[in-house]
Amino acid sequence: MDVVLSEDAERMAREARDPNTMIDILSLVGAAQFHLGDLDACEATVLRFRDECERMPWERGKAYALRDLAEVRLMRGDQREAEDLTAQAKAIATEYRDSRQLARLQLTEARLHLFAGRVRRARDTASEAARAAAYLPLRGEQAEAEAVVTEAARCLWMPWRRMRVTGKPRLRFTDWTTGGD
Repeated sequence: MDVVLSEDAERMAREARDPNTMIDILSLVGAAQFHLGDLDACEATVLRFRDECERMPWERGKAYALRDLAEVRLMRGDQREAEDLTAQAKAIATEYRDSRQLARLQLTEARLHLFAGRVRRARDTASEAARAAAYLPLRGEQAEAEAVVTEAARCLWMPWRRMRVTGKPRLRFTDWTTGGD
């Protein structure tokens, strides 16, 4: 069996005029790149993903790209831009009643709160995200949200830990990959 490179799969889907598969490929590749810590490649993939959603036009899909881009911006230390992108994605997901994306956005919001030092809000938002992810089921998102709850609770009980997380975002607290669909 031959291995198909992501660029080849994207090209094949584009040539077959199958935009849904092409978007799925871009989403999966972006999630994998983020998980591996390759922020430059992830950002390039996510920007292609967003541009394709705008070109189609596919507004609902754009929310996925905006959330992924918010996570990249968070890792790069641009809290304000990450919050703005998250708000845009949440407005789209709410309009389309996309419960899976709303659960992922709650996780992103929890991470934004945690790394900004708003640990009580991080704990509460991550708890909601974990419940929503468990219901859907989104196992990676659930595990990550539960880990954010744990870290936020530690910061509440041991205030000196807050210095370890405020302004110092982590890719993930677990080994689970999130997003990608």
